[in-house]
Amino acid sequence: DHPKVSFDHHMGLLGALSMSKTIADTYYYGSIQKFGQVKVFFAHATDKVIYLWSVRYEDKGRLYELWLERRPNLQTQFEKRRVDFLNVISFYWAMKGLLEEATDKIIGLQQEHHSKLVQHLFSTPPTERLDAVVNPSTLKLTEENDKARMHLSSPFFTSK
Repeated sequence: DHPKVSFDHHMGLLGALSMSKTIADTYYYGSIQKFGQVKVFFAHATDKVIYLWSVRYEDKGRLYELWLERRPNLQTQFEKRRVDFLNVISFYWAMKGLLEEATDKIIGLQQEHHSKLVQHLFSTPPTERLDAVVNPSTLKLTEENDKARMHLSSPFFTSK
């Protein structure tokens, strides 16, 4: 069901944007450069495929980049279960590495936020804060009303 796959993809993307905004709101004294290194991930599973997507803020143009990070090659045939097993293990191992890297970037942003917080405890805080700069526009989508037209906008791939 291509409309359902597209709707789920959009909901995952909106969730990732919401998580990005939460990170910016939490570590508002962090620099835009450090925030731009943070990737937020979401997994999108269809009938036979698992996609691992990432969203990252790009300060040039103040936009968000959406990347397909990984997609395991699955055969869904019982005879090829050993190959599928190795592909799934490889996929989740790569996912673990990407999540560790993302966690390190968020910790770096947190440390920068805390050092600036202490630095500006008794002085004028910086005028440009992450919570003001990072403000993704999102729409409220409902599956009942929006699913039918969602496949017309993206993602431009199929799970077949």
